[in-house]
Amino acid sequence: MEIIVKEKSISDQMREFWELENLEINVDSENKDSTVEEIMRKFEEGISYKDKRYKVKLPWKPEMKNALHNNKEVASRRFQNLQKSFINDPVYFSEYSKVLEDYRKENIIESVTEKNEILSEDNCFYLPHRAVIREDKTTTRLRVVFDASSHSKGQLSLNDCLHTGFNLLPDLFLLLIRFRIYSVVVTADIKQAFLQIEIHEEDRNYTRFLWTADPENSNSGEILRMTRVLFRVTSSPFLLNATIKHHLKRYVDKFPHTHKLLENNLYVDDVHIGEDNVDKALIVCLESYEILKDASMYLRKWRTNSPELFHKLKERNLEVDDSPDFYNQTLVSSKVLGVAWNPKEDYFYFDTQSLEKFLLKSKDTKRYILQIAGRIFDPIGYIGPYTIHMDLTHINSKEIAMNGVKRNLTAKSNHDQVTWISLECILEFLHLDKILKNLAYLPSFLS
Repeated sequence: MEIIVKEKSISDQMREFWELENLEINVDSENKDSTVEEIMRKFEEGISYKDKRYKVKLPWKPEMKNALHNNKEVASRRFQNLQKSFINDPVYFSEYSKVLEDYRKENIIESVTEKNEILSEDNCFYLPHRAVIREDKTTTRLRVVFDASSHSKGQLSLNDCLHTGFNLLPDLFLLLIRFRIYSVVVTADIKQAFLQIEIHEEDRNYTRFLWTADPENSNSGEILRMTRVLFRVTSSPFLLNATIKHHLKRYVDKFPHTHKLLENNLYVDDVHIGEDNVDKALIVCLESYEILKDASMYLRKWRTNSPELFHKLKERNLEVDDSPDFYNQTLVSSKVLGVAWNPKEDYFYFDTQSLEKFLLKSKDTKRYILQIAGRIFDPIGYIGPYTIHMDLTHINSKEIAMNGVKRNLTAKSNHDQVTWISLECILEFLHLDKILKNLAYLPSFLS
């Protein structure tokens, strides 16, 4: 049974890999379903705007809200394990506590206990939570994430009961191509984008979680709940994107050009825009900041290939990224939608440090090959001839049968090993300069 499960996992990875390589990334089947209009109608009916902040309702599937079990037993068991980690690592607990205290001060979370509510265990859901620590982040290193897929045996999870929604994102391929067109380009992201949107009061009890001010005191427990949209809940990307698009409609007449740029170049919480000169780019940046500020969404970490624009943004008190490693790509690479970007010299490149270390393992397994492929993110297809060649060389289609039967991987030839090493060397020195830079005519599908 263990072998079959692992084989199925490999097959799933392979299917996902080819879907991504095709650039026709599959969207949830709901995108083609008649429920799309109904989901959007309910979203528009449920959204409200007050004090420069939007409030939304969770997109429940029909009859699922009442079918959801509270999940408290699972959440309690996992929180006990988390408490043990806190006791063993006080620094970890201190960082975790600070994040939640900041949330409390910003009204991102609230105490169910302090509100003196009747603590009914019906019509609620308890979320397990944990920390994700990103050493490569220049801002928040520790992020608290909630497990909305958690459920007790035979019960539904919160994610099971919510619509995923549908894809409102611009095409990744075209967005990256557009980024290479302009002389002056700039990136920024929305600070804690999901957390700037309120959850309607009627849905907040479905985001309860357990906490303690003292891990060693069993009587210090507290029940908290989110008041804002949660990161990593299945419906959250849709709620964020739909809210932003709803908000942008307010500015069609006031800032028509910037409105169009944001519509086409805002990917989740990342803005990637460009203009032909610094003056135009500055206007777009300032208008973008004003538009999103009116939804309590603040653009930060401004990065640009233009030192002149960088200083002008800084003079206007915008939160530019002036961290020491911004131009030092040997420390932490700047990225545009996952693609490494050198803003100082303005080129895309492939950051191969992790790939180089991984290649040293040199294992002859299908899982290893898929893991190598997964470390090469190339949405534009710059090095497609190399990666596809290696995929076809190493993976015989007869051996990737999707029937869960364990099969052996054909041994690699010396030529294939050399090819992978050559690929790593090519990636190291492959600097992809601007493309379409001097086009006199910009095709409409790229505008």
